[in-house]
Amino acid sequence: MFSTYEGEPFVIFIFPFLQVIILIFILRCLEWKFGKISMRKDPLFRISPRSSDVHQNPEEPEREDEDVELERVRTANALNSTNFDERPAIIASCLRKEYTVRRKHCFSKKKKKIATRNVSFCVRKGEVLGLLGHNGAGKSTSIKVITGDTKPTAGQVLLKGSSEGDPLGFLGYCPQEKGLWPNLTVRQHLDVFAAVRGLRKADATVAITRLVEALKLQEEQKRPVKALSEGIKRKLCFALSILGNPSVVLLDEPSTGMDPSGQQQMW
Repeated sequence: MFSTYEGEPFVIFIFPFLQVIILIFILRCLEWKFGKISMRKDPLFRISPRSSDVHQNPEEPEREDEDVELERVRTANALNSTNFDERPAIIASCLRKEYTVRRKHCFSKKKKKIATRNVSFCVRKGEVLGLLGHNGAGKSTSIKVITGDTKPTAGQVLLKGSSEGDPLGFLGYCPQEKGLWPNLTVRQHLDVFAAVRGLRKADATVAITRLVEALKLQEEQKRPVKALSEGIKRKLCFALSILGNPSVVLLDEPSTGMDPSGQQQMW
């Protein structure tokens, strides 16, 4: 004899919803502990709303070198120019980025660490600009602000050819931290990024073949990233940043870990 429980269909129906609620709760707990601020903006879709507000820098520039002051003025003039055709490709005006340092004790005051302070420069079409400075000077932070990976505390960034400051589609970026998938091969990375760039299959094949030959990656195409040396990983990051011939390329220490021959190939 078999007996059936009258409430069993209801339990089967409601169980998936309870499971989803539990998983969302666990996800939120993990994000609260390990996630970035952008993950906490939207509780459902994890989308950080893009804000167009421009915050003024709280500090006025002091004791600037003459060339630094001239660059800041040139940047301000480019920012206020009404001739959009003559605007530089990149305008970074009075960028400031502050990070809040975690408190060691519950009753201690929060400390703010200033990563960049009043950074201003512009890059015109055909120009190559290098950011020089010691470790911790704010070079990588400035690049992250330009790409939109980090929101500035104050200041403004305008990218020519983008819509509302969104650099996707025309900007190539080689970050200092290698954003690679460890289990994908070199060729799979190139294929995925070519698809994201919107390259047609025939054009993607030609572009990837040229990059592989120029950077001497023929033997590494089928190897997963986790099996590559640091120099080869940097080569791959560089190749991904210039794939699709973007009009603006940002490189954050792209040759770190490369041997002299690899650096020569990249140049």
